Amino acid sequence: MPPKASHPRGLYFQIQRLADQTYFNKMADTLTNMATDARRSVQGELGHLAHDSSSST
Repeated sequence: MPPKASHPRGLYFQIQRLADQTYFNKMADTLTNMATDARRSVQGELGHLAHDSSSST
């Protein structure tokens, strides 16, 4: 929840954006490490899982 006072709002949104980017980068790094450890792409498997679950309903 952003602050009610106007002067810290800009900083709040900048910090929130940086936190979101950091979270995304950690997730991307985790997927990259999983693919490297498994020596194959995880994205391809995730795509098949999404396709299989949508076609079964």
